[in-house]
Amino acid sequence: MLTIRAMSNGTGYAKKHLERNDYYAEGERVAGQWFGRGAEKLRLNGEVKLEQFEMIRQGLHPETGEKLRQRKSADRTDRNGDKQSHGRNLYDFTLSAPKSLSIMTILGGDGRLIEAHDRAVKEALAEMERWAATRVRTGMENGNRVTGNLIVACYRHDASRRLDPQIHTHCVAANMTHDPVEDR
Repeated sequence: MLTIRAMSNGTGYAKKHLERNDYYAEGERVAGQWFGRGAEKLRLNGEVKLEQFEMIRQGLHPETGEKLRQRKSADRTDRNGDKQSHGRNLYDFTLSAPKSLSIMTILGGDGRLIEAHDRAVKEALAEMERWAATRVRTGMENGNRVTGNLIVACYRHDASRRLDPQIHTHCVAANMTHDPVEDR
């Protein structure tokens, strides 16, 4: 099952939620893994470092600190200067295994089921990435252009907030993609 959550800010999300396995365990840490051609372009591979995640969340290059987005925020304001809506920095695409698989995996200790879940997550992300796009609003254009690249931090957990067996992977995508046509 896929659940999507858009986040306007996300400050501290990785440290408070993603890096903790069962949301309550002290000291138990989940290491995230980078995914996507956009991540590769920024030389983000392997384990997600909290500092990298925070830089990406803010729309900054993880090594140089330079801005990767045209605007810091896509917040919308009305004529009076009041905020109408907040820009989206991150999208948390949570892919959850069926409850029966989660129970069999955790209670039965069958690692093949975890591997199957991980493969399914990678296949789903590859399909999402294939259709990743950017808005094109230059000149007289008002459309979208497929870019085919994403920057995603993936964190696999094995329990729900109620501490029930629930294999799920948070695939947190930055709200940005590299447009090879405009090279930005």
